[in-house]
Amino acid sequence: MYLKPRSHLTGALGVRRIAGLSLTSTVVGMICPGLHSIYSGLETTIVGDDGREFWFRTTGVDERFNMTTLEAGGAGISCRITAFERSPPIEADSMATLASLVMPGEFAGSTVAILGGSRGLGAATAKLIAAGGGRVVITYARGHDDAQRLRDEIRAACGASACDIHPFDFHLPITAQMTALPEGVTHLYYFATPLIGRQKAPAYSRALFGEFVHAYVDAFAEACAALRSRCTGVLRVFYPSSVYVAERPPNMAEYAMAKAAGEVLCEELARTDAGLRILVARLPRVVTDQTAAVMSREAENAAVTMLPHIRALG
Repeated sequence: MYLKPRSHLTGALGVRRIAGLSLTSTVVGMICPGLHSIYSGLETTIVGDDGREFWFRTTGVDERFNMTTLEAGGAGISCRITAFERSPPIEADSMATLASLVMPGEFAGSTVAILGGSRGLGAATAKLIAAGGGRVVITYARGHDDAQRLRDEIRAACGASACDIHPFDFHLPITAQMTALPEGVTHLYYFATPLIGRQKAPAYSRALFGEFVHAYVDAFAEACAALRSRCTGVLRVFYPSSVYVAERPPNMAEYAMAKAAGEVLCEELARTDAGLRILVARLPRVVTDQTAAVMSREAENAAVTMLPHIRALG
């Protein structure tokens, strides 16, 4: 059913109820949890309007996920709200900072495809390699503006040929997307990922596991095959697994299972193809937008975490 803005909606619910619903956003974004928070869920019941002013109160806090539940009411509505407290957006270290960590020309001669490279681990990896003289090709799914800013920063420091950007979506055919990348790729870093932190009721979600497996196993295998077919020498691949495979926090079973499957795949690919060198690392929790969004535990710096692995891959 199509509702015209304002006239039909206010006619169905009334002006006070619409105003009350709007105020729930103000509560989450301005009061509790406040700035940078995520408005995650709203359950609303229409009740009789007894003339009470809008009110709210906190009913619970889950410190594992920085999750807050609230009740709100008045103005003819009764609401249950779920929200998450977030840290401010994470900014990667500058090129000047990361250039001090590498030697000039340390990664010269490499052309590196970084799938999922617009922010976080991928962005830190791109900057380190470019600062060391390598050429990087960064892909993005939805973060075109982030990728463009990263490309411009790298080019300003390292030259126009140091960085290119391309779209990549692991839901779409992989081979065609790899074919669109420049020739001569020598290294692949695979940071493509769906949203990791999820709230879910069952202990196991088949759909969620399938989504992770598609990203971390199926799409990864196809990307390796497509780039390997275009590589004249050995294709060097970095596969980021996670300490969560062994040290699994609540609600992370599907993610850990899919990463474990990816580890097995990497071993098999390297065993059966001498032209692939794959480095698997169970990374610690690293400060990125995804991890900082809803978890407050201590985390490692992305560049400091990645640099030893970049050097080990060669």
